[in-house]
Amino acid sequence: MRATVLATLVCAALALALAWVLGLSSNAPIAVGLLGGTLLGGALGLGGAAWQRSLLVRRPQFAVHSVAAGMLAKLVVIGVALVALTQVPALQARVEPASFILSFLAVVLAVGAFGTQDAVRVLRSDPTASAVAVTRRPDPSSAP
Repeated sequence: MRATVLATLVCAALALALAWVLGLSSNAPIAVGLLGGTLLGGALGLGGAAWQRSLLVRRPQFAVHSVAAGMLAKLVVIGVALVALTQVPALQARVEPASFILSFLAVVLAVGAFGTQDAVRVLRSDPTASAVAVTRRPDPSSAP
């Protein structure tokens, strides 16, 4: 999990530096969008990775479910953000939607890559976890 947190912090620091160069001090919409997308994407990606890791430790058979739920959460958040950025006049004046969405997606992909690496490490550390996640046990009620 340390690599996932480190990737999130590096992405946030790079976004802050780039946003400052693009005009964060003067509240330029492109800089505000870049920083906002990075922070939201980092928080959501890190939260999803932490939830996936805790689920893999407790119930490894739900590994695919946790990935699908994380993707669905990210899709819902980016959809709501897109609607808010294009329909709310106060946000339209302050935030550039393209920079917000691109930075959100970039950070989610970066954090997701390290989160997936961490999930694989968790599954490899417990040999029964990967066996439970892959094999299906016969249903005792269907026995002859």
